[in-house]
Parts: sequence; C-alpha cells; structure tokens
Amino acid sequence: YTSADSGATWTARFADSNKYWNSVASSADGTKLVAADNHDIYTSSNSGVSWTSRMSPNSYSRVASSADGTKLIAAVLNGHVHTSTDSGVTWVDRLSSTGSNQWQSVASSAAGAKLVGVENPGRVWVASNSGATWTANTLGPSGNNTAWNGVSMSSDGMRIAVTAGGVV
Repeated sequence: YTSADSGATWTARFADSNKYWNSVASSADGTKLVAADNHDIYTSSNSGVSWTSRMSPNSYSRVASSADGTKLIAAVLNGHVHTSTDSGVTWVDRLSSTGSNQWQSVASSAAGAKLVGVENPGRVWVASNSGATWTANTLGPSGNNTAWNGVSMSSDGMRIAVTAGGVV
C-alpha cells in the first residue's frame, strides 16, 4: 500500500497475496521504492504504481535506500548483504553473515555512502564506502552474542542508533 496524502488514504499496489513483505524503503521524494519479501527484491520508479522483480531467490529481511533512491542495501535473513548503485537494476554481494547470525536491520545515509547493518546474535557492521568494505563492531551487553534488532542512521551518516533486546 502507498499513500500520497500523509496516510489519510491508501492505495493497494501489489495484489499478490502469496507475498510475505519484510521491509520497504523510499527515496526522499517517494518516487523510488524498494521492497523485500521472503523471496525477492522489488523496485518501483513511479511511487509504487508498478514493480519490477530485481533479485531472487533469497529470504530478504531488510532494505534501505539513499535519499535519491539510486543506492540501495538489502540483507538476506541468514546470509549476505547486497548493494546496488543503480536503483536496484544490478546488485553486488558485499558481506556474508558470520555463522548462523541473522540480519535484522540495515540503514543508509542520505548519500548512500555510509551504511550500517545489525545481526542477531552478532555485531554492528558499518561501511563508509557504499558497502565495498565493512568493519565489525563488537559492543553491547553480550559482545558477539548481542541480540541486535534495529538500527537507524542520520542523513550524514555520522550518528547511528542501535537497539538490542530493550537496550538502546
């Protein structure tokens, strides 16, 4: 569903009832969208009127977008992190999950150069070069076993907030 009036009214945009949607992200102006379900990544360049399947088959858990919608990040629940620099037309495998960790959340700076992802259990991963290289941060109450479940990043990518089992 999408809304063009701050949620006063809604329009169904993808009628396939077999989809189990996990995450959606938008460009700053709302024209470019990326959405993840249990098997595919879909993109739209017209505010959700039409959608194109871009990458499958994986169990995608989370997506994030740069402000202009050209740089995207998608995380596979029990697997890899992928990035795109062309609004989802092509993707590059950037980061494998370690062991049985599951990606819970990803975020992007407005420019898409700075990215962050969290695992459960696991670490907080950050990149400052559109995902080409990543640094793992071991922090939190349980170190590598911390149950991270959410992440947010400021538009300039300098400030990051993460949540873990009730801890911010």
